[in-house]
Amino acid sequence: MKYAFGITAGTSYFTAVSFGKLHDRQCLLAGKKNGELEVRSYRTLRSIVCLKETEDCQVRSCGFFKQGVWAHFRASLIKFWQILPDLTSTVINQIPAPYTGFCAAFVFNSASVGEEVLILPEESNDWAVITVHCFQRQLSYSLKTSGSTVLTKPVESNIFSLLPIEDHSTKFNSLFVLLGTEFGSIQLWDVKKEAIVSETRIHKDIVSELDFSTERSIGVSCSPADGVSVWTIDKGFCIQQTRFLPKQQSVVSHVRIFPGDVDMFIIADRSGTLASLSLTSGEKKDVLSFHRKSVTCLQFAPRNLGGWLLLVCSSDGVISCWQIDAPSTDSLLARGSTTAFISS
Repeated sequence: MKYAFGITAGTSYFTAVSFGKLHDRQCLLAGKKNGELEVRSYRTLRSIVCLKETEDCQVRSCGFFKQGVWAHFRASLIKFWQILPDLTSTVINQIPAPYTGFCAAFVFNSASVGEEVLILPEESNDWAVITVHCFQRQLSYSLKTSGSTVLTKPVESNIFSLLPIEDHSTKFNSLFVLLGTEFGSIQLWDVKKEAIVSETRIHKDIVSELDFSTERSIGVSCSPADGVSVWTIDKGFCIQQTRFLPKQQSVVSHVRIFPGDVDMFIIADRSGTLASLSLTSGEKKDVLSFHRKSVTCLQFAPRNLGGWLLLVCSSDGVISCWQIDAPSTDSLLARGSTTAFISS
């Protein structure tokens, strides 16, 4: 893996990042701890749009949709901006979304499997809104997550477009959602059947992040309470833990399974260190110490951007981009040239 470029965040630091397309231009969208959003050209890193009229509240996640960009602000709301070809922006919708409830999620069989989703309660703590990214459009479902009744319904507005569910696996042939809860459990929901198919307590406490490979039927999750777990989903949809990596001196805060048929996943910790490990053996393959402070988010780029790209954000105010020319199970984090363009 070689260093491609870096971006500094100025007086704040990045807490969310996303790749996408805006008016046929490949772009990066970065959200900051102070609530600012910035759209940059992927090729030149030049700032295209800066949205500074946002709340002074950390951006939890962000992304692109057909007309512009959206951001979810921690303990606040989801806001949507329409961005016109002349790059002027207007807020077109905002949804109250105090953050409680589910902590991590993964959606099967959306048109773009594995992209980040939002798990957001509505006015009552009994509800969660699941938003699935589908080619810059959206699928949206509501799940009632407590009590004896579980309800599912589509939610439609001027920014949500309901699309057909595309099956990508014979095993996961419905819309399934994996959820990590604040009690350490991993839940597998079948949205069409409106039921929890399987639930297993993997961690002692809150599941801070999870990722899943539909090709391998294997998942990875982390918790600040006890460390990193690797688990599988068998033919009977039972979630079974296969490997546990105990908590290290520095707490692991993020996990990502390498895209494609590569036996590897990446972890990032609060000291800024990245490590690659084998999914099957748990063996640590390589370690990369680049960021000086805690990693705040990890994101692989779509393959159509050219090659393998990994974005890493940290609380030292830097986004680093790592280009992987030829994925290898021996060393995904091989050192390369560190001469880079730094943009403030």
